[in-house]
Amino acid sequence: MPPIFPRIVYSPFDFIYKEAMQTKILLLIAVVAAFAYARPRALTPPNDILLQLQKGNVFTAAPSGATLVKTIPPIPNLVDRLPDNATLIRANIVDTFRCDGRNYGYYGDVDNDCQVFHVCVPLKQIYPVNFTSDITYQFSFICPAHTVFTQDAKVCAWESEAIPCSESPALYWMNNNFFRIVEEFGKKRYAYVNEPLS
Repeated sequence: MPPIFPRIVYSPFDFIYKEAMQTKILLLIAVVAAFAYARPRALTPPNDILLQLQKGNVFTAAPSGATLVKTIPPIPNLVDRLPDNATLIRANIVDTFRCDGRNYGYYGDVDNDCQVFHVCVPLKQIYPVNFTSDITYQFSFICPAHTVFTQDAKVCAWESEAIPCSESPALYWMNNNFFRIVEEFGKKRYAYVNEPLS
C-alpha cells in the first residue's frame, strides 16, 4: 500500500501573511541600515547630560530671553489635601503647619498630635540650577487610626511604640541629612538619616 501523505491546503490568507512577513523583514533591514550608516554624533559629557536632565526640557527649550515668572503655589486647606476619610481618623484637624523656610524632609505635625505629617520640598534645595527663589511645596499625609508619625524613624507607628509627639521638633534636625554627603575612610557617601550633623 502506498504511504499516505497529509494533504496540505493553503488559503489566500497564508499568502497574505507571507507577504506581510517579507515586508516586515525588509522594513527591519532598512531601519538597521539607516542606523548603521547614520552620521555619528559627538558624545555629550556625562556632566552635561546630568545638567540637561536637572534643568528639564522647559528650561533648555525656552526661547532666548525668556524668564521664569516667580510663582508661589497656593496651599489648599489641610483637610482638602488629605484623603476623604481623614476626618474619620481624626475629627479635629488643625491647619497650622507650614513648610516655609524648612529643608527637604518629613515633619510630624505637633498641633495634630503627630497623626498628620508633612513632606516639605523646597525646589531651591533640590534644583539649585533652576530655582533661585524660595518656592516650597508641602505634601500632607495622615497616619491610619491608632498610629502616629514618629519623627525618629519617619514612619507611622503604633502610639505605644512612637516617640512622644512633643519631642518631634527636637528631631527635625535629622531632615538636614537628606542629600548631605559625608566623607568616611577616604570615600564619599550620603549621610544616614539619624547621623549627627557634627
